[in-house]
Parts: sequence; structure tokens; C-alpha cells
Amino acid sequence: QASIDRVDIGREGKYTVSGTAAGMPVRCTVTVSARNYLRNAGFEIDWNEPVKVDPVDGLATFERQGKFRRIDASVKERVIVGKTGLRLAVTVEKGENVPDMPRLGGYFAVPVKMLNDRQTVRYYGRGPGENYWDRCDSSPVGLYETTVDKMVVPTYSEPGDFGYRTDCRWAEIVNHEGKTVRATAVEANGEKIPTFSFSARKSLNRDLESVEHGWMIPKRDFVVINVDFKAQGVGGDNSWGAQTYPQYRLSQKKYSYEFQLDFEK
Repeated sequence: QASIDRVDIGREGKYTVSGTAAGMPVRCTVTVSARNYLRNAGFEIDWNEPVKVDPVDGLATFERQGKFRRIDASVKERVIVGKTGLRLAVTVEKGENVPDMPRLGGYFAVPVKMLNDRQTVRYYGRGPGENYWDRCDSSPVGLYETTVDKMVVPTYSEPGDFGYRTDCRWAEIVNHEGKTVRATAVEANGEKIPTFSFSARKSLNRDLESVEHGWMIPKRDFVVINVDFKAQGVGGDNSWGAQTYPQYRLSQKKYSYEFQLDFEK
């Protein structure tokens, strides 16, 4: 039986959930973030203190809002905490003359010692190989099983995002007793069938930006699961340098997405 005992909310977009699952202690940090993906451009956010709002169906609910410092944009987060999981809702609204977002999403980390030897990943989305918003027509939607190590793509000479999967209804990572941590799409900017994109690897996003070659990427003792509303397309269809087509960019003034994170027995 899984249960959540405590939620600590930090100012840097982090919600740390403590509890138990299948008799084991669980500590999972979820980072919600327009901030993370814009940080390198200096787009910091001034956050209001999180506030506890009226319960939804008897569940604890937290909400906070923030304002970007250097651009005309705001972000709002809502977190609903239940007995076996939590639901994260994020809305980002941009003003005029604000650049496209390269990515909108968040991530959570699972310690390697909690996983089975294969570090199994299952998902319902596009596969079996990596695919992106503008590189997914040859990747049919289906039910796939892989491992964290098999999601690594070692062929890129310069480190960058890799192993991405798009149009996912849900994705889960399995621990050594067959129990799971599962992310499920709830809402995706009004899409009829909500989906998200995700990747799983033993490195932080910033690790990929801090080294020159793939073999230099540090291996962490946890698996990072990125759960995004979307990331912009790859572009480069003239072999290199061409910009991403407009239909594959995050150019709208307002975006909202929501996903459920469950600890399953």
C-alpha cells in the first residue's frame, strides 16, 4: 500500500513528497518548470509564497504564482496531493515580444537503488526509438517497454537532449519489486486526448550543457524522468541550421498542462 505523509514546497519550483510504497520509504522531488528551461537565458522568476487553498474532493491543494523578471510572462502552479500520489497543473502566460519557449515541463527523480537491475520503463506513446515533435511520423503510437540504458542515444558528437518520446498517454518506471511510479497525462492545452512527452536518463538536463562530449556526461545515482507538455521541434531539415517550422514551436501566448504522478502497489 502506498501513502504520502508529507509534502515540502520550495521556492525553486520543487515539491518534495515523502511517504511509503510497498513498505519502502519514498522521497520524490518533482520540479515544475518554465523556469528551468529558461534559466540559462537569465529568465528568473519571482515567486509568491505557496498557499494552501480550499481542498478539492478532500485532498490537500497548494497554489502559487510567479512573475518572470526580464520578460513579460507569468506562471501559475497548482498541486493537489492525495494519499497515493499528486497532480501538478501549470499555466504559463506570455506578453508581447516574448521569445518562444524551447520546452515546457518538469521532471522527477527516482533513486537507482529503488529500481530493478534493468531499470524498466514502460509507456504508451510513440516508439520504439526516440522521436520529436517534428520527427515522429515513422514512430507509431503503441505500448512499449524499454530500459533507461537503452534510451541512451550514443551517436551524437556533441551532447544534447536524447531519448525523447512524444504523444504519451502515460509512462512508468518499475522498482525492484515490480512496483511503479507512473505519470499520466490529464490535460494538455485543450487537446482532445491529453498527452505528454518524456525522457528517462541518469543525468540532469544541465549535465548535458556542461560537457563537450557524450562520454563526459556524469552518471547520477538517480534516474531523471522529464515529463513535458512539449519541447519544440528539432528543425535542421537542410542537414543543419534550418529553423524549426512555426507549427512545431511553442509560440502561443498561453499554455496549460497537467499530469498525475502515482505511486502504485
